[in-house]
Amino acid sequence: MITRNLNLKNAKTLKTLLETAYDIESSYDQLIAQTKNDDLILWIDNKRQIATDLILDILLELNDMEITPMEKGSVAGGLNRLWFDLFSSVTLIKDSFVINKCRKLDRNFVRTIKKFQKSFAIDDNFKETLDKYRVKIYHYNNPNGSEHLMVV
Repeated sequence: MITRNLNLKNAKTLKTLLETAYDIESSYDQLIAQTKNDDLILWIDNKRQIATDLILDILLELNDMEITPMEKGSVAGGLNRLWFDLFSSVTLIKDSFVINKCRKLDRNFVRTIKKFQKSFAIDDNFKETLDKYRVKIYHYNNPNGSEHLMVV
């Protein structure tokens, strides 16, 4: 019974992380749509791919637990994207704005991963997996190719 309760808690935690990862992936897509700069699109798309890879790892983990995952992000994430769509429809969005929004999204992504790594409901192997994603986002190149370390 204890193992079943831990598995259910683990599944709930993973579903919450999945919901957040869907939100992050959609937000990167939204930022890509706001620029015509090919280098910036590639930079953001690489970050979006990290979120997509995390989603796939979470889905595999849930599948191993025989848990059916949801297929979309949170209501709050959807409302945030709706606000951004409205804002961008009445405002000229510059690349510098897109870069700053992307960096903010990166920081939120890293904070989210750190939060879930501290969860007792996630096993140590998956915590290591999360750490790999945190490092990928944390040590990512600026759009101009220079290294930056994100302050979180």
